[in-house]
Amino acid sequence: MRVTDLDSLLNLDPTPTPTETPTASEALIAAADPAPETTAESVGAAPIEETVALQTFTVEIPPEVAYTLGGMRHQLVFEGVCTKCAHCSQPLTDSVSQERGLGPTCSKKGYHDEVVVDDDTDALLALAQYPQLVDYLVKKYKAIGGNRALVNGLVRTASLNRRTPVHSACCDAIDALGFKRLASTLREALAVVELYDDPEMPNSYGLWIKKSDFNWNFYNQVKLLPGFSHLNRSSRFGPKRNYVAKTARLALAHLLIRYYEGLCLTITKGDEKITHKITQEWFAKASA
Repeated sequence: MRVTDLDSLLNLDPTPTPTETPTASEALIAAADPAPETTAESVGAAPIEETVALQTFTVEIPPEVAYTLGGMRHQLVFEGVCTKCAHCSQPLTDSVSQERGLGPTCSKKGYHDEVVVDDDTDALLALAQYPQLVDYLVKKYKAIGGNRALVNGLVRTASLNRRTPVHSACCDAIDALGFKRLASTLREALAVVELYDDPEMPNSYGLWIKKSDFNWNFYNQVKLLPGFSHLNRSSRFGPKRNYVAKTARLALAHLLIRYYEGLCLTITKGDEKITHKITQEWFAKASA
């Protein structure tokens, strides 16, 4: 639970109002005939408390919310200690990383970028399926530090709900706020397919499919694409490699939309990785 001094939120000026300086004659009269001390009891008022309670701003943490998407049941976690990196899932051991939800290495991949988008409408729409989460993030983060703080809250939420639909929605919201490099970094954890350049096959895309999300229907359709090949040759990309001709790019994109829409695709060129959400919008750009 976060507690913030309300005075600092309201930007109140702590400087007391100046009082008038008495003249020399007034000072002499006051010294000769001091006014009687006035107490709360003398005027019939309630006694004045010596200690004044500090005004506070409180954000209630909602309980975990259960939801079902894609036939699977999940728990939406709002708060807690981030024990695993939202990107690579490695354990977080220092307090800064646990507060942030990203490890020191992964945080260099877009977390410190500057805010590009001021309007948060599209970001909040990306979270529309989780109204309790929207309310919580706006009150705890957006109200205190604007969109930069909102991004911090989204990263923490992604870490606490890693590899769930909430993780994906947080990536979409981060992307909508202009942090595209950070969104791409976090989506790598959600990628089910990777396309990569292999110097040994310059006219083809190397194709990798995550074992837990392997779809035989997709794979059988891919094998029918022009220029498909399967090699049992050990390399840094693994002992078994699949290749699709780059000329079949649009047909491959159609299959990705058909079987993996809403999930993520990583495109690797050398040391650079860019992860996209597989959507109709992405397909339109890929087809251009």
